[in-house]
Amino acid sequence: NFSVADGRIWFRHFQIVDSTQDKKEIRRAAKEGKETVSLVEIGPRFVLSLVKIFNGGFGGQVLYENPKYVKPNTIRSEANKRKGKAYAQRKAAEKRRDVRRQKNYIPKDPLGDVFK
Repeated sequence: NFSVADGRIWFRHFQIVDSTQDKKEIRRAAKEGKETVSLVEIGPRFVLSLVKIFNGGFGGQVLYENPKYVKPNTIRSEANKRKGKAYAQRKAAEKRRDVRRQKNYIPKDPLGDVFK
């Protein structure tokens, strides 16, 4: 079974199961109008996100391209850029701190050790 929702293809696997193996019970259920057959979900569910549709099997003219799809490499590189910006900000703050320390340097008092 598959369906299309949210721009994705959703798959679910079912098996038709007969709940009884006894022929008498099957006849009795048929007389009463009850079903002895049911659907049981057996397989893994999975979802396919459409990225591109090509004219050929694995290449050719692009017939459709999903505008909402973002490549995993793009997400990873953006995360690394954010980390890089944080590192650059820390280094800039460290340089400003060193400049401030040099600017506010208090020289050693030559008479500071006289009364010890």
